[in-house]
Amino acid sequence: MPRRLPKLKPYPFCGQSDAFVERADFSSCVFCNSCSAKGPIACQEADYEETPGEGAAIRSWNKRTRAIRTEEGDNG
Repeated sequence: MPRRLPKLKPYPFCGQSDAFVERADFSSCVFCNSCSAKGPIACQEADYEETPGEGAAIRSWNKRTRAIRTEEGDNG
């Protein structure tokens, strides 16, 4: 039974939600229509997937890293 796919988050750099999953043979990636950014390529995870790699591509696109905070100070 196919799993329900997660919803795409807005792209963190342009802030837009105008993205879709693009299929390429046995893999997929997310493409942002607003700024033309392309997410990581994800391969097919299971035989039942209608669009191979779609779920993995969405999870990769939605994954966010925490910002690294640095303190600016005098180096002298």
